[in-house]
Amino acid sequence: MQACGSSTADGPKTSDSTPIPSFDAAPPSAGAGAIRVLDLSSGAVTEFDENLNLSVLTADQIAFRRVNTTEALMGAQPGSIGEQGDEAFRVEQVSTFYLAVTELTQAQWQAMVGTTPWTTLGPSAAVGAQVNDPNLPAMGFTAKEVTVALNSYNAGLSNYELDLPTAIQWETACRSGGVEPYSWGTTSNVNVVLQHGIVRESRPNVGAQLVGRRLANSYGFFDMHGNTWELIKERGPGGLAIIKGGSWSDNLISARAANRQFMDPDVPHAAVGLRLVLQENL
Repeated sequence: MQACGSSTADGPKTSDSTPIPSFDAAPPSAGAGAIRVLDLSSGAVTEFDENLNLSVLTADQIAFRRVNTTEALMGAQPGSIGEQGDEAFRVEQVSTFYLAVTELTQAQWQAMVGTTPWTTLGPSAAVGAQVNDPNLPAMGFTAKEVTVALNSYNAGLSNYELDLPTAIQWETACRSGGVEPYSWGTTSNVNVVLQHGIVRESRPNVGAQLVGRRLANSYGFFDMHGNTWELIKERGPGGLAIIKGGSWSDNLISARAANRQFMDPDVPHAAVGLRLVLQENL
């Protein structure tokens, strides 16, 4: 992967007196339609309220949580920990969207695509002893393969389609209405990070971990910090893929909401997965 800036080289910075812009963040989604569940086998979409017990879903179903139209803080506050020059600090307006509650699992990828690219990764010391489990993140594919897979699957849908989230959508869901680098605030205390993120400082062992096993953020999304990097819709310079969120292989600073990295769209990576958006096909 090709870094955008150097998240680790600059080291932590102390927040300065730059004021945080005022903005009106939407509360966590609630009520009818707060969650939409896509059955990958049939293509059917069913709506539920926020009280849906996700444990009742089958391995080939994906739950998407609504993020209402909102104002969201983007980028990094000047002088904040890890802040980079390309992380413009601003408020953005975001239209309502539905984002997957977890990273796409291997079972879900198989139901959607029918392949198992992660089986070519190992196991090895570089990717961990466990690389093949229905509840592990799907990984081992290229960004171009993801585009082909989504186009192919969407051709069989009528009222909805799957896509990668935009950077604004991803960061809005990650921050969950907050202003800090992490959904839990600014602390790098390992005991706190252990509850929320799967990064180098908090991973139990080398390799990706089962999805949804840490605490969700206040908007109801799991593993936004760490586990695997997540592809987003936009492309970087020269058509490079953009990834956000950090991974089990990276340090906590890399997992900041504002951080991004670039990767070759033709090269698979053991620490890169994805999280999907479900949108109405108007």
